[in-house]
Amino acid sequence: MLNNQPVIGVATTTGCRKQADGHIRPASFYCQIAERAAEYGTQVCLFDPAQAYWKAEKMEAYFPVSKRAPYGHWSKKEVSLPSVIYENIFVHLNIRGYSDELRRQATLRGIPLFNPVLPGKWRMAEWMRSSGLDKYIPETEKLKSTEQLLDRLRHWDTVYIKPTGGYGGVGVTRVRKLGHNRFAVAWDRSQGSIAQVRKEMDERKLRDWVTTRLRRPHLLQEGINLLTIEQRKVDFRVVLQRNLQGEWKLVGIVPKWAAKDGVVTNVIAGGERVSLLQIQNAAHAEGKEISIQPMQQAAFEIARMMERKKPFIGLVGFDMGIDEKGNPLMIEMNPKPARSLLDSGMRRKAAFLAAEFAIYLNNQK
Repeated sequence: MLNNQPVIGVATTTGCRKQADGHIRPASFYCQIAERAAEYGTQVCLFDPAQAYWKAEKMEAYFPVSKRAPYGHWSKKEVSLPSVIYENIFVHLNIRGYSDELRRQATLRGIPLFNPVLPGKWRMAEWMRSSGLDKYIPETEKLKSTEQLLDRLRHWDTVYIKPTGGYGGVGVTRVRKLGHNRFAVAWDRSQGSIAQVRKEMDERKLRDWVTTRLRRPHLLQEGINLLTIEQRKVDFRVVLQRNLQGEWKLVGIVPKWAAKDGVVTNVIAGGERVSLLQIQNAAHAEGKEISIQPMQQAAFEIARMMERKKPFIGLVGFDMGIDEKGNPLMIEMNPKPARSLLDSGMRRKAAFLAAEFAIYLNNQK
C-alpha cells in the first residue's frame, strides 16, 4: 500500500506509450480505472508480471503522477505488492503461460486476482449441463471418431467442429451433408491464415480430413438454425461485469454479422460489428423481430452459475445467438472479451466496473 491506501495492480503488457523522460501515457481504459478508483480512495498501478520480485515482495509499477489527473503522465516506482490484481494479459500470452507465476504467487500470498482461469469449451458445456442450463447450448460432444461425425451428420445434417482451446474463430469448421456421399466443409480462419475455405468432399476424403483433427481435442456441436438477416448469420456479444457490491451488470450488447455464408462472426475472420439499432432495423425490414430480454436473461443466469464455481470472476463475454423461434443460445464463452468491439460509452463503463469489482474483492479480505 502507498500512504495506507489500497492499491489495484493491473497486470498488463500493452496499452502504454513510453515517453522520452521515462514516463508513460496509458490507454484511456487504464486512466478511467484510476479515475473511478480514486473516488473510493484507492490507487491504481500498471505492472508487467515479469517486473514483480516475489521473494522480496516488491514490484516495479507505474502510477499516475497526479492522483487527480490520471489522464496525464504515469511514473515508475518500486513498491510493495498490490492489494488486489486485475489480470489483463493478452489471451495468446496466457496460453503460453505468461501469467502462470503471477497466479501462483497471488494465491500463495492471499492476493485476490481476477479474472481466474475459466473453463474451455468442453468443461463449460459440462458446467451448463450440471447446472440445468443446457437448454442454452447446442448438443455438444467430444469428437472421438470419424464414425461419430458421420452418425451425427445423419441426424443433424449440419455440425460444427471446434478446437476445445481455440479463440478468435480459429479452426471452427462447418460440415454439411449435401446428399449421398457428398459433404460441404467450410472454415473462415485457420492457424496462421484468415481466408474463407470451401470444399466439397466425398466420405473417404472427409474421413481423412477428420482424422487430422483427431490429433488434438475438438468438440462436435449440432448446427443450429440461427437468426439470418440478409442471408447472413447474426450473433450478439453480451458483456457482463460485476460492480462494487459484487453484482453482475450489463456493459453492453454488440451484434456481429457474419459474411455471406460465413462460418463465424468474428470481425478478424470476416464478420462485421454493427449497432443494435442497425440490426434491429435490418431484421424489421424482413418481418423479423429481435427480442433482447431473453438473451440478456440467459447471459445473467450463466454468469451467476459461473460465479458460484469461480468466486473471483468479474468479467465475462458471451456470444449469444437467437434461433428462428426467438430462443436464446450461448454459442461461446469469452473469458476476456475484446474491448475493441465496445463503443466508447461501454468501454468507460467496463473500466469503472473493473475498478469497483477490484475494490469489492479487497473489501472481502
